Amino acid sequence: MESIAYVLLNGLKSLKNNTILFVPPFAFVIIILIGSIAFAFSANFFFPSLNKIWLVFAYVFFIIFIIGAFAIAGQIGMAKEIASTGKTNMSHFISYGMRFFGRVFAANIILLLLATPFIALLYFPNTSLYSPKTVDLILIGICIIVMNVLFFFVNYNIVVDDISTIAGFKKSLSLLKAKTSQVLLFIVVFYIVSYTLRLIASILWIPITIVFEVFDTPSALAIVILLMILIAVFHIVIEILTIVWITRFYMAITEKPLYVKEKITNY
Repeated sequence: MESIAYVLLNGLKSLKNNTILFVPPFAFVIIILIGSIAFAFSANFFFPSLNKIWLVFAYVFFIIFIIGAFAIAGQIGMAKEIASTGKTNMSHFISYGMRFFGRVFAANIILLLLATPFIALLYFPNTSLYSPKTVDLILIGICIIVMNVLFFFVNYNIVVDDISTIAGFKKSLSLLKAKTSQVLLFIVVFYIVSYTLRLIASILWIPITIVFEVFDTPSALAIVILLMILIAVFHIVIEILTIVWITRFYMAITEKPLYVKEKITNY
């Protein structure tokens, strides 16, 4: 099997030859921006007296779970093509998105329903019904982590192996059971690398804060805008790498042929 180090390295290399990977997430950001502006305008114009909380919830649900499901399916499909052939294009994004949207959407809804009780207790602890101690919050956090590990590959199972939503959940569990050490090691390494990159992106907010508070000039505003664009691009790169890395590792650990150095290698 291809080692974790090579999975990460080959994932990085694939970005160089497949800049088309940047198109879907940038399009997604543009859709969110345009949608947010249109949503804010229409909500105030058509529903001036309606509780905006429900409208916000509906909008977030639509963006994350409907458009997001299509985007996730399409991007995993592109990552699969890269891992197996070395190349991808927008037709793969559209075809995989259309083909697997429903199954990925259903999987994400199931994951949301499974996580909702824990998230509610974690973020809204001090209520009249429940006021947990620190140890309770730790246990809740552990439960969320365990659930994330158990179903880490669900969407990748569905798209890469072309199976049903329920079969995706079952295969994620069976893969963890069959190859526990490799999967856990990858998840640990993946999150270390991923959160290190996210930490770097967070550090970039420091100069933004300094410039924004200390200087009040057009040039300072331009610097802030450029830094914010850089941070946005950095986060998009992280999200792309996340999908590419997990897809390639999944294909490696399930012994599917992988594209390496101008040839197909069956690990």
